Amino acid sequence: MTERRRYGKLTFSQESALVKYVSGREVHDLGCGTNTPMVQTLLDCGAATVIAVDKEPSSMSLPKRVTYVQSTLRDYNPASIDVALLSWPLNNEIDGLFGLVSKARVLIYLGKNTDGTACGTRILFEHMVRRRLLVHKPHPKNTLIVVGDPLGHPRKPTDEEWAGIDQSEIYAYGIPKKESADGP
Repeated sequence: MTERRRYGKLTFSQESALVKYVSGREVHDLGCGTNTPMVQTLLDCGAATVIAVDKEPSSMSLPKRVTYVQSTLRDYNPASIDVALLSWPLNNEIDGLFGLVSKARVLIYLGKNTDGTACGTRILFEHMVRRRLLVHKPHPKNTLIVVGDPLGHPRKPTDEEWAGIDQSEIYAYGIPKKESADGP
């Protein structure tokens, strides 16, 4: 697998971790953008098919095994989602996003909430900490989190999730947060 530049770099370790969760599966890249390199990364990691969803028309030449769906997330309504990918999601509510990630058996998050960046909403991270943590691969520029089955209660959030839940202060990469008496 080759290293590619995105908003941050996916490390070889992060790409290797993706293989287990996308190989042979249908992956829905929610809010993929109009020319995303993540589609090729998902294919390189063995995805059987990629459903790339974005509200804008596609400007990319589609490889085989990729279907581009021009749709808002609110209007996109697949019967089921095996694997959903959110790569650098907006940090404001996106109508329809929560329903889609709730449907996903596996949810893959790529983004950053530390060092002054914000990627994703509080409701997204509160949802994520109520699912089993499968992978957490932090990096100063691009963190990978994969969550699976719902849990009966919230688990301890990763630093990235905590920074997404508590956006009242800036958390620095690699510096542990102060423990909160109330926690999520």
